[in-house]
Amino acid sequence: MQKILNYSKVLYYSARRNGIKKTFGKLFAEYNPCVQRKYKIQYEQFVKSISANTKIAILFTGVLYEKDMNQRSINCAKYLVSKGYTVLFILWRWSPNHVVDDAFNEVDRRTFCIPLYSLDLSQLTFVEEIIGVCNVVNPVLTELIQQIKQLGGKTFYDIHDDWEGFKRVGFADWYSGLADEEQLIKITDRVSAVTKSLADKFKEVRKDIIVSPNGFSIDVVGKHNRNIIRPIKDEIVIGYFGHLTSKWINWPFVFNLAKINKVRVEIIGIGELPPLVAEFERHGIMFHGKIPANELYLYAKNWHFGLVPFITSQISVAADPVKIYEYLYYGLTCLVTGLPHLQGCPNTLYFNDTDELSYKYLADNHNFSNSECVDKFLETNAWDKQFDKLFVMSKD
Repeated sequence: MQKILNYSKVLYYSARRNGIKKTFGKLFAEYNPCVQRKYKIQYEQFVKSISANTKIAILFTGVLYEKDMNQRSINCAKYLVSKGYTVLFILWRWSPNHVVDDAFNEVDRRTFCIPLYSLDLSQLTFVEEIIGVCNVVNPVLTELIQQIKQLGGKTFYDIHDDWEGFKRVGFADWYSGLADEEQLIKITDRVSAVTKSLADKFKEVRKDIIVSPNGFSIDVVGKHNRNIIRPIKDEIVIGYFGHLTSKWINWPFVFNLAKINKVRVEIIGIGELPPLVAEFERHGIMFHGKIPANELYLYAKNWHFGLVPFITSQISVAADPVKIYEYLYYGLTCLVTGLPHLQGCPNTLYFNDTDELSYKYLADNHNFSNSECVDKFLETNAWDKQFDKLFVMSKD
């Protein structure tokens, strides 16, 4: 009965945030054996709408395009649009018969969602310029990257995470193995990684990998939401937003925080919800479900600390969580486990996986004094600054 109740809560939160049609429609419309024929016709019509002087950027990714999401692939698309490209945003699909949300629609300014198996590069030879950007690893995509090179286009591989580690814990199913990733690194014109650890992992394959960390978008976090955090009064509020999983999130650390007298923990996100929702209730944690990215500030302004609680692992030492930039922008002090390379970030407190904190410690280390230092850090880590490192070659 409890499992049924928990699953009902998951569907309720999804329907409330995404709507009934989007929540339940995908359960029945994900696969259609006739869809590829339809997409072939739509692709030909789409190509006819492109003018000869268009610059095309083809972005291969594993995430849906959500306009207000502060995610690297989405911000990469926005950056390329700002540089004069029309972006073909191509989400990984296992089969030509998979239904694609927003197929051929303009999901954002000059950004079009194109089904992977409908992409026919031979029909794009007339455009002024074409580049390929990849952040997922699979032979299907490697072949398309090679075709772009044959058309004279520049190619880029942007390494977001340790995909080998994610595959090991049951995520990134599209990842086809280390050998394929090394091949992609060798053949692309330019390669970047979000952390030095990731760049070092492949230094024997390629020595010129650029370290280009993640960043933040003022359009998403809100121009007027810098330093919106209120002082501590009668209780300390600690918040987390992001993916919810036990594969790499350090929940014991979070649950220990929730046990501290006069400390309240709030969680925002989606993922492995049914078992976690039960744990949140058991520990008195307030769970808000999924919140649109441009509304997160409404919750964060009531927090004092932002959580980045990773379990120390192959995944964590290579990760650069986007949320830390957002937390710092809002004015939160960050509580971090499992990511030792973040110790140099301003307003960030780093702990071992099993450390337990006290109310007094938290109250004494709620830092409002480092805003100038944070401003400099954020300026350095704006998305445009990071992508400038990778795409400088496209100006050649």
